[in-house]
Amino acid sequence: DSVIMYQFIFFILYFLIIVLSLVSVSNYASSIKTNLPTLHDENLAIETVYTGLRFPTNMAFLGPDYILVLEKNEGTVQRLVNGAIFSNPLLDVDVSPIEERGMLGIAIENNKSESQSPIVFLYYTRPENQSVPDGRIAASNNVYRFELVDNKLVNPKILFHLPIQTQGQHNGGVILIGPDKN
Repeated sequence: DSVIMYQFIFFILYFLIIVLSLVSVSNYASSIKTNLPTLHDENLAIETVYTGLRFPTNMAFLGPDYILVLEKNEGTVQRLVNGAIFSNPLLDVDVSPIEERGMLGIAIENNKSESQSPIVFLYYTRPENQSVPDGRIAASNNVYRFELVDNKLVNPKILFHLPIQTQGQHNGGVILIGPDKN
């Protein structure tokens, strides 16, 4: 009797695992079909603001309808204002787009004073003019500080320069300004 009972319990557990697996696969397949993000907070909503960017990696808000968007492989900082993109990027620099390299991180320090321009920090991978033993393109990870003046990023100042070793993968990209303004 105990053997039959264990077999029955095993059968029920096995059946539940199969059913749960099928439900998970079905949910996963439906999310792939829609290709939309999934929200887990009912107080939030997804709204498409703009389509047509090439490999956007990061964004920062200058205002409710003013967004700076990075394009990884293009090395550009695009301005998106009221759902429209400007014909010329705010900045266009030479980046090393191999693998996880490129235009990767942005942070904005909005000054409280009207007379001061916002400060924009960018993190990107630049190609270097040197050869490396494995034949890859040499590059460096860099953090720059710019001032946003008259819809132009001006007065670039390099804050961080880190040459990449020959394999140079997993470059990161997220940068933030802390409460201490660093």
